[in-house]
Amino acid sequence: HAAVHESRDDVHVAVHVHTTGLSAVSAHPRAFLPIDQNYYAIHPCPALPFRGLTTDLSYREEIASVLRAPNSSKSSETGAAPASLPSCLLLRNHGIVTLGKTVAEAFSRLFYAVRAADSQVAALSSVGGDVSQLVLPTAEVVESTAQMEANFNDAEYEGMGIDLRGIGYGELEFDALKRDLIRKENSPFSFASQAGC
Repeated sequence: HAAVHESRDDVHVAVHVHTTGLSAVSAHPRAFLPIDQNYYAIHPCPALPFRGLTTDLSYREEIASVLRAPNSSKSSETGAAPASLPSCLLLRNHGIVTLGKTVAEAFSRLFYAVRAADSQVAALSSVGGDVSQLVLPTAEVVESTAQMEANFNDAEYEGMGIDLRGIGYGELEFDALKRDLIRKENSPFSFASQAGC
């Protein structure tokens, strides 16, 4: 985690997990595929090769260089959207690190990463692992949808009565997830509902 915080001033929270689905995706040659909408919450998510246990300090610079690299090589002269920095890092044969300015942002990205991985594992299982049998969006659609996702909370959606301006990325989802977790029976957080949280 030190490499993340040393390399990116905009990142205050890094969440690291290795679920079964995420570990499976981390071992896939193409890493994450744009299977469903969950993918766009974590795009771009570069993959870093497995180097064994991450106790070697030289690994930090490799992590930092990947996290500092913009996703797109498109020039701003073309009118294309500015390149975005990674919002997560897929650790090959290991798991994922999701990034955010806040706990809500990093956790929401984790929530969507887990769902994207599970969707990908299910989709690949349904076609015997043959990616060519999946219907995937074009690169242009992936980039434009990722840009819409990145700017989702910076807009008022006229005609829908929704104004998300000023609400941080993931804040609404994180609040809903916390409420759901508190309400669940046998949740380690169920005590919070009794305490009036």
